[in-house]
Amino acid sequence: LLALGTAVACADSATPTAPRAVTAPPVLLAKRKEDKKSKVAVCKLQKEEWKTEQIGMRGGKVHVGGVELNVPAGALRSTVAITAHVLPTTSASVQFLPEGLHFAVPAALTMQYGKCDTPIFGVNVVYVQADSVTEVAPSNNHPIFKFVTAKIGHFSSYAVAY
Repeated sequence: LLALGTAVACADSATPTAPRAVTAPPVLLAKRKEDKKSKVAVCKLQKEEWKTEQIGMRGGKVHVGGVELNVPAGALRSTVAITAHVLPTTSASVQFLPEGLHFAVPAALTMQYGKCDTPIFGVNVVYVQADSVTEVAPSNNHPIFKFVTAKIGHFSSYAVAY
């Protein structure tokens, strides 16, 4: 039974055009405790922008608006068209496609929040699903320059919160 479980867990069903199903290490994203919920930062209305880059095994970057995704070498097994969509909202947020894409090596997501109302400390990158914060990424906040960076293991929607 243990051998069957190991074989199923190690199977790789990804095709060259599909995202590789790799589970992000648990230290990358932590479930937020119910007693302290993150609040998505309120900002000036963002201009809607789209950017698509072909990123493969050597890694690459997608930069649009105040968002930069840096995919390191080895994070993807094949070339994937990664799209960043800066949403026309009053939050510093971005949606990445293809939805559900997982990285073998974490990618670095940097988000600017200079047009947002935030405290000086405690600013994070959060994973958002259905307009609700579901995960908080351990983040490095740079309050003087008003940007925050986090390692992410998967897609789809992220925002700046505190």
